[in-house]
Amino acid sequence: MLRAAGAAAVIIASTAIGYGMGRELSNRIRSLRELGRVADILKAEIQYAGTPLQEIFREIAKRTTGSFAAMFRDVADKMEQRDGKTLGTIFKECIQELPAETGLTGNDKMQLEGLGTRLGYLDSRMQIQTIERFKEELKREQEEAEGDYRQKVRVYRCLGFLGGVFLTLLLL
Repeated sequence: MLRAAGAAAVIIASTAIGYGMGRELSNRIRSLRELGRVADILKAEIQYAGTPLQEIFREIAKRTTGSFAAMFRDVADKMEQRDGKTLGTIFKECIQELPAETGLTGNDKMQLEGLGTRLGYLDSRMQIQTIERFKEELKREQEEAEGDYRQKVRVYRCLGFLGGVFLTLLLL
């Protein structure tokens, strides 16, 4: 009886690990989509409204949820403090504070940092071009992430379950 319960626990735990790995892939896709929305808001505010960046970041924080809302709120707060840091430095600090649940890779974060370093000191036309390049790269990354998800999610789930079964057989 106790062995059966232990075996079931091992199988359930390993299956949960497989599902968790699949969830990380879907979190990245969700985060990349959210960053695309952020880029759209940023572009519209710069292009049509001419809103200062600090206000744009506050608006983005209101219109997004979760980790990105907190990140953009932090960026706006740190810009308000005016302690001599550049926007690129502030962006980099806030990106490093993003939780792992976003699923963003190091490359994704570097691209977001690159966007932050190019905003603010260029004229609006150049900022808009920078945002459009960022969106193109995001779209490429999103397509790649969706392909990875389709290929790997089923494998992760199956390997999690089968790994649990194999481990159970080894232990019995």
